[in-house]
Amino acid sequence: MTDKNDLPIHEVHRLKAIEHFIMAERAMASEGEGQEPLYEQAIMNCHFCVEMIMKAAIYKEGGTPPTSGADGHNLLKIANTRIQGKKYLHSAIVSNRFIVPFWHKIVGAWSTDKRYEFMTLSELDYDDLFEAYRRFYQWIKTQFVE
Repeated sequence: MTDKNDLPIHEVHRLKAIEHFIMAERAMASEGEGQEPLYEQAIMNCHFCVEMIMKAAIYKEGGTPPTSGADGHNLLKIANTRIQGKKYLHSAIVSNRFIVPFWHKIVGAWSTDKRYEFMTLSELDYDDLFEAYRRFYQWIKTQFVE
């Protein structure tokens, strides 16, 4: 078994993203266990998942994303990380018409200033937001990390 501490930093972030996505899926699936889905927990894990997969893509390409304080959780700041003078992920995101609506939904819903407050969305809005995170995560993972 490989020691996770011996893995390249982009691989560590990829694995963390996968773990957060699994937890988000479990929180959404808790409805079948006789309770409401744990929407807030699901969205929080989705956000961490996307944050980690974006950082994995940047590290893999040789960049260094913000990692501390509010900037380390701010997807816009992470996306604007420059690699060889270019906003690596931001340029790719805004040039993809399929992914842009998901990106706008995600960054419009999450505020690093209010990350410890409840979002209090409708069930339908939570479902839509979860789906936006899911699709965005899968796109970053397949296009830039795997």
